[in-house]
Amino acid sequence: MREPIGRFATAFSLILPVAAPALAAVQTPPAPEQILRLAEEVRSPDLDYAVDLTLVVRDPNSFWKERSASYTMVAHGKDHSFILMREPKQFHPGTLLIMNNLYWMLYPRAEKPIQLSSQQILNGDISNGDLARGNLLRHYQARLEGEEMVAQDPCWVLELTRANYIASYPRIRYWITKKKLHPRRFEYYGETERLLKTVLYEDYRKGPLGV
Repeated sequence: MREPIGRFATAFSLILPVAAPALAAVQTPPAPEQILRLAEEVRSPDLDYAVDLTLVVRDPNSFWKERSASYTMVAHGKDHSFILMREPKQFHPGTLLIMNNLYWMLYPRAEKPIQLSSQQILNGDISNGDLARGNLLRHYQARLEGEEMVAQDPCWVLELTRANYIASYPRIRYWITKKKLHPRRFEYYGETERLLKTVLYEDYRKGPLGV
């Protein structure tokens, strides 16, 4: 049975805070920690910024084969985020607060926020906030697995394994473009090694603070 596929259609396209510098050409592959650090400067920079996100989720096992959701995220460094749900309309103006890997959700017309469990973070569309803001540098150890193509982009492939109990996913595979060190593809795995979701980063655009 195929797993749900989540796709970042315009992730970080309206305001991209920084552009990671390309690595100089070398004979031997760079250290995986260096590749991860530079890619994470693009995906989740240690800055205060705001960004609009649109996600297209494709799930062949659900009644709705394809659905989209739009968010506005205000980030304070790597570990604090406020996410406003704009689409679909029934979730507006729901909000998600992420602080040091703890999650609180306030639904429309709810009187008080609820703290989310680890299972709720891993499954469903709620987990999309974690895809955008999970602190991979702090909570995972990186190993260089090799090189692969994603569409027309040559990529480094990193194997990330959980370094502490705070990490949401026990294992992540991460494709990073060799030319610009942009995040390109993720695979997120659960406790039983089942593939939970695949995420593609596309449509990078120039913003006022970087590419």
